[in-house]
Amino acid sequence: MKKNRIMGRCAKRQRRCRACAVPDSYPRVLFDDTGLCNFCRDLQAERGRLFDFSRNEAVFRAKIQRARSDSGYDVLIGVSGGKDGAYVAFQLKHKFKLRVLAYTNDLGILTDVARENIAKAVKAIGVDHVFYRPDEALVKHVFRNAVLVYGHPCFACTALHFLVGTRMAMAYKIPFRVHGRSPYQIFKDFSGQHNDFVRLNIENNLLPYDPARNKSVLETTIDQLWGFFLNKIVSARQRPAFYREVLPRRLPTGSAVPEFFAYFLTESYEEVRNMDLLTRECGMVFPTAGQVLSHFDCVIHDAAVYLMQQAADVTALEQELRTMVRLNALSLDTAAQRLAGERCRLREPVEEINLLKTMWGLERTSTGSIIRRAKFLYGISKRLKTWASRWSFRNMVL
Repeated sequence: MKKNRIMGRCAKRQRRCRACAVPDSYPRVLFDDTGLCNFCRDLQAERGRLFDFSRNEAVFRAKIQRARSDSGYDVLIGVSGGKDGAYVAFQLKHKFKLRVLAYTNDLGILTDVARENIAKAVKAIGVDHVFYRPDEALVKHVFRNAVLVYGHPCFACTALHFLVGTRMAMAYKIPFRVHGRSPYQIFKDFSGQHNDFVRLNIENNLLPYDPARNKSVLETTIDQLWGFFLNKIVSARQRPAFYREVLPRRLPTGSAVPEFFAYFLTESYEEVRNMDLLTRECGMVFPTAGQVLSHFDCVIHDAAVYLMQQAADVTALEQELRTMVRLNALSLDTAAQRLAGERCRLREPVEEINLLKTMWGLERTSTGSIIRRAKFLYGISKRLKTWASRWSFRNMVL
């Protein structure tokens, strides 16, 4: 029995990538003859163009010049009170000299520290800011179903943030939605075989500005979000409210749509540097500043981590740490130590679990039943995804 350092526990007879240690049980993973996984191989093959910061910054500046108008805002940026969105807002305002509108999608799960940080950041940076809160009953419905179907709320949160941001940009006629997702979030499942919406948007970012292509990419992204997640968690009865409060299923004919641009294609991601700047310039507070890839802006973060680990046998943190290893930003041993420090993965945070259940009407549902149902569905999903990837790979080779 071999110690699985990155997973933090022992595993029997699992094949692992020789570089990042991803196991063969991970969805859509494939290994070559040298024992390297497709995620490591494909990311290394494309690293040159993805991290050509000077070239990508020039592309971004050219896009802005092409799309900007004499009135209104140039870019929309989401801020949650954490380090990434606020840092990007600062750079867009002071480095790129753009007209920035910041927004916060308030789903009822922001911490007090996050709210205080938002107020400090937008004032110090000097940008306009709006809060948007969708209908409370709709949010409860979406999150409740996400927990019942997937075992955790994170997919729903991601989808809601993306769609609400698109709604905001279209309402204010802003040509760019710039986001501060780190490279370790963006490229955690990056593979040449998977033409998912993350890759589609990144590829679009690297090309010259094209409104028609932007709309096509956005429509495909919305289709995939509905196909992957939302069809399973938004009931037919709630869909009219969802279209009204979040975003219509189909975009209006002739509507101008924003490009969803990844800021950290234009400069290196340095977490400590970013936090230092925001502390110095904005007075923001980071309670978990000593940890890489830390989160403190969500009141149910620990509950979500625990549920994802128990249901899917993986967490977003683990995926991001593997990506850091693939990009030589962290050693496997250091990644294992950081993962081991996330104790809420394996130890149930009872208080936060109870808060989650109370907010979303799950008081009568046991944590065990949530996990068992999701584990069963994940098992089926993993097998289907792995089969599809191997079939696709075989056809490419043939």
